Amino acid sequence: MEYCQFGGINVVTDGLTVNVLTLSVQNLQTFNNTACYFDYQGVVRMIGNSFGYLRGKNIYIKNGMEFTFEDNFVDTLNFDSIDLTNLKMTK
Repeated sequence: MEYCQFGGINVVTDGLTVNVLTLSVQNLQTFNNTACYFDYQGVVRMIGNSFGYLRGKNIYIKNGMEFTFEDNFVDTLNFDSIDLTNLKMTK
């Protein structure tokens, strides 16, 4: 996702219940009888975006090769807005 704009706190003044963005990416694991294997596939890039308001798990990435969060602007963060789990590389 590149160069997008999302609403700020003034957009969600109705009790702060509106999500201006929800991004969830999960790369499932494979399992055999002896071990779990992470194949680390998937690249998510967020570059040059403007996020007005992010709250609990609006960006959730689980199991992947690479996550890039570069030259973005975030006005307000609440709770665990960006949740990254088991990534091989972050930039």
